[in-house]
Amino acid sequence: MREAAAEFCRTARGAVLDALWDTDPRPGSPLRDALLANAEPAPYPELDALWDESVRDGSGALRDVLLRWGRSAGGTRLAAVTSLIVRGPVTDPDALLDAHPLADLAAERTIARGDQAVIDAACERAMREPELLRFCRKRGLVPRDPVRRALFFVLGRRTGECRALDPDGSLFTLAYAAASPDERARARKVLLADGELDLVRVIVRDERRTNIADMSHEEIEYFAGRLAERREWDELWTLVLDVPVESGTALVRLIGDWRPRDEDGRRLFALYLGMAPGAVRAALRRLRDEHADRPVRTEFKLPPGAHDPSAPPGINDLSFSPDQPTPDRLPGSPGAPLLTVSTFDRGVRTVDPRTGRLARRHGHFPTTGPILDIGGGTVLVALGRNSGPHRFVRCDPDGTRTAHPVTGLVTGLTRTGPGGAFAAVTAGGELVLGSRGSPDLTVRDLADFGLDPYARPRGIAAHPGTDRLAVLDRAIHLIDPAGGPAETVRPAGEAVHIAYADAGTVAYADREGCVALLPLAGGAERRLLKRTMLCGIAAVHRGIATVDTYGCPFFIDTARPDPEKTESSVPYPNAVRLAAAPFGEMVAIGHNDGVVIVFDLRARELDDVVRRPLAGLLPRHADLAAAVLERPVAPHVRTLLELFRAALDHRFRFDVEVDGTVRPTVGDHDISL
Repeated sequence: MREAAAEFCRTARGAVLDALWDTDPRPGSPLRDALLANAEPAPYPELDALWDESVRDGSGALRDVLLRWGRSAGGTRLAAVTSLIVRGPVTDPDALLDAHPLADLAAERTIARGDQAVIDAACERAMREPELLRFCRKRGLVPRDPVRRALFFVLGRRTGECRALDPDGSLFTLAYAAASPDERARARKVLLADGELDLVRVIVRDERRTNIADMSHEEIEYFAGRLAERREWDELWTLVLDVPVESGTALVRLIGDWRPRDEDGRRLFALYLGMAPGAVRAALRRLRDEHADRPVRTEFKLPPGAHDPSAPPGINDLSFSPDQPTPDRLPGSPGAPLLTVSTFDRGVRTVDPRTGRLARRHGHFPTTGPILDIGGGTVLVALGRNSGPHRFVRCDPDGTRTAHPVTGLVTGLTRTGPGGAFAAVTAGGELVLGSRGSPDLTVRDLADFGLDPYARPRGIAAHPGTDRLAVLDRAIHLIDPAGGPAETVRPAGEAVHIAYADAGTVAYADREGCVALLPLAGGAERRLLKRTMLCGIAAVHRGIATVDTYGCPFFIDTARPDPEKTESSVPYPNAVRLAAAPFGEMVAIGHNDGVVIVFDLRARELDDVVRRPLAGLLPRHADLAAAVLERPVAPHVRTLLELFRAALDHRFRFDVEVDGTVRPTVGDHDISL
């Protein structure tokens, strides 16, 4: 009878089996042993209790039964862990990082099965949440990809394993380049804390421009200290030349008796030693207080009646050149572009914006509309009256003029990027595209982009870093010249002037005299200014420039929490036009009595640039310092800017600019360009 009863329990199914488990058989009882020998698993919630009990089962016999049954628990936490153990229908990688004792078995069986997708997902979560990395180490979880594995080892402070996997640091370099900013920051802290200088050297050397910018002052200081301990003076000097000047003046004092081998480097080394870090901080404060927010103002008046004595002397339009003066064109201030001006007497002139001195005259025209200097001495002039005809005239430096007919008045003209590329819109609904390198123009109908064929566009703006154009009529239309329908954005106010504040934001001025920032990807507008009618708007460094009809200019820092309180300069009445240089380093305002007022904003940009790592700067940034040094500055500010300029000159001392055709002559041991 006992054998028959045991056999009955070992083969029971369905409701009978459930009823037998409902009797709650005690561990070690014949009924419990018979039910555990059954091929059918226990029902819930008894199965959950058995999984919990298996943790305490020292022999492992109960765990073997549960693995034979192959059914996961039903409780939320137990279900995730046990599903990985028995390879259930739903596998949650997070269960591998659970503190539950069964998670060890889950990891062991997942690794044995080779379920790498689950392991990789768990490792990725642990890399985002460092407190979970200890579970990966305990359970032997590592990513399959060797590149991610190198970063994984570093983030888990397993730098010895990283060295074994990646002796030359090449895998870690790739991983670091593809890592998120948070992963990079944590990796640097681990390497510096563990003294892994060789890996730090790899990431700083191979991705110097971006990585130095991401490193904090403390991280740079620690890295420099380890280089000094190893007496690796060449590398420490290189680091001094890459970090911000403020950091460099502190780091250079870690170098003992070593000096650079070249004479130019020794001169720069002496300049660094001659500037104390405290003096740098004081100079930076004074540069911001006395120069950055107080642009230098220059005023000059164009001679009236050069072509038409009866014409008023007013300014019709302004345009800065995209390139800098060269000695054969105009000796000018370092980094200062030229300014082209069209006047009511129907003349177009290019002048030095500092003095108004004439550099080039482009002739006399029957009318003058918008103008644009596209570089290389070439100027576009839009001509035509309301009744027509309408055309572009291209004025080249050699006096050549090329005319291009269009169907309506040119209502907007803008530079679209390097190489003299430009775009324009006409009242006839045309989009005109061209470049300095080609005499031909491409004319497209705006209706091809989905705009109303009867719309009369009244402005256009382009962001130099993108191909997108913003065309203004009753709304703002974002156009990709390569094709596709336009995306329409409707501002809250009635926009009359537009400019790109950055690649994702358009700034506009409305008829009520408000300036607003309009995010193109959606979001609320930001109103920055409320004045009377505004005459124009342009992007400048770190903000927007505008001027009202009373001649009061505003330079709005869009990063400030209270941009409405931006101080303005002394007004000059009857402003009619505003233009900014391509990099925003200068702003010119034209008035209807022929006066041009130029504001030099280079100190505003320099205030930001001089605080940044030298590794990410360009030769034009040395010109910013040279331009500010032309004016009176405090002695310690002058010393700082001279050091900054010398450091950039040293960095770019081997750069060569080639203009025209060069015929190379190569010998046995020569390298020619």
